[in-house]
Amino acid sequence: MAQGKSTPVETENFEKIGSPTIVDGWMTPSSTSWIQTPQSFNPGTSPWVIQFEVKKTGSSGYQNMISSGGVLVQSGSNNAQHRLYLKSVNGSSYDISNGSVYVSVTNQVSTIMQISYDGTTYRIKRSEDGGASWSTKTVTSSLAIKAGKIVFGPKASNTNAFAGSFNLRNMEIWINGVSWWTPYVYV
Repeated sequence: MAQGKSTPVETENFEKIGSPTIVDGWMTPSSTSWIQTPQSFNPGTSPWVIQFEVKKTGSSGYQNMISSGGVLVQSGSNNAQHRLYLKSVNGSSYDISNGSVYVSVTNQVSTIMQISYDGTTYRIKRSEDGGASWSTKTVTSSLAIKAGKIVFGPKASNTNAFAGSFNLRNMEIWINGVSWWTPYVYV
């Protein structure tokens, strides 16, 4: 072995709730298990992007794909529409977006999802071809979202467990164009 050289070690940079199944970098949540960022996402009015790869396996009932204090992506009952809900810092309900915009996600297809804000417009996007083409919906608002940890695949008391898996090696969050969080760090 050559001196001074070491192989980077993939280290988890997320909190586990329960015992989610993680195999080859793919996390499958359950009704009691998922992951979340270790710190609260609080970008204020700065531009930000949340991007992840997901593969849905079913569409039974309401399911939360991601959630936080101010962002929720949820599928409707028995369909592939994934609706964007946004709550402002002082909002008591989803006052920026109440699910009126959505993108469709096909079961059994690896899909890149992106939720973003540029200072005036919120976007929900999805690509089923690795980012070559996107389906995009927008909401115009200058209100900042409420802070909170970003949670992937959480089950709420009024939803079904998320049916699908997340590619933890193709997941990142940026604030002002700078990487804020990835599920793995290499040391």
